[in-house]
Amino acid sequence: MRWPKRRAFLKPGGRFAFSTWAKTSENPFVKLVDDAIQAHANLDVDLPPGPKFYLYENEEEFRTALEGAGLKGPSMTFKVHQIEWNVPSAQFIFEVEFNAGVRTAGLLKRQTPEALQKIQAAIEKSVQPYAKGDGFAIPKAAYIVAASK
Repeated sequence: MRWPKRRAFLKPGGRFAFSTWAKTSENPFVKLVDDAIQAHANLDVDLPPGPKFYLYENEEEFRTALEGAGLKGPSMTFKVHQIEWNVPSAQFIFEVEFNAGVRTAGLLKRQTPEALQKIQAAIEKSVQPYAKGDGFAIPKAAYIVAASK
């Protein structure tokens, strides 16, 4: 994805900030879902085209994109923010991805019942190390990025 050059969406000195999920290798939640899908899903299904899941995967790629949009690269801040997502059950993760995800939900809804069972079982197994009290505390990570015009 290329950002338009010199687009005036901020006045000089204005600050633009956003967050996006961290890539799989830094995000245990995303990894457990992605691993289950990669192992058991048919990835060749009829979905409308969409962007890569992780369009930018490191600080330098974000800086280059922001500079291309007319922001000051040296002003950029880049942080990895980590949380624990507390969920009530192992099957909750599958239900959320199936019912509330965007691209992932579309992919899951195009699977056979047998594939869905395998994906759900793999997710539920992968969640077990995160058991905490009556539920699960699954680590998630996001990038927090900001830059000035």
